[in-house]
This record gives sequence, structure tokens and C-alpha cells, in this order.
Amino acid sequence: MNVAELDDVKNLGRMDLPATANFRLSYYPHRLKNFTEMLDQAFPDSNHIVLSDWTEHVQNPGFYVHIIRKQ
Repeated sequence: MNVAELDDVKNLGRMDLPATANFRLSYYPHRLKNFTEMLDQAFPDSNHIVLSDWTEHVQNPGFYVHIIRKQ
């Protein structure tokens, strides 16, 4: 492999991005009870665990993590 080919390989996957890029995260703020019911309906024969802030012992969590295990 010559030097030019090696440079081509090194640059694979690189993109020319502008100096600043805009990113938009869109989400819908579900209520815990409603979202839990939706997941239980979608996955009726599963074990559903809800954790708050990755633990079960947070008074006012910032987010919840839903874990669905197939049975």
C-alpha cells in the first residue's frame, strides 16, 4: 500500500462538518403511570422493572429507566 492509499484508509469515515453543528433532541414527556401501562400492554408476558435515576431509592428522580425482560 502506498502513502496515498494509506491516507485514504485513514480518512475513511471522516466527514467534513461545519465548525458549528446544530443538534435537536425531540422527545415527548410521558407520565410514569401512562407509559408503564403502555409498555405492559405492548409486552404482556414480560417482567417489567422501573428504576429511578438508575436506583430504586431516589425521592424526586430526574428520569426513569424501564427494563423489560422476556419470560
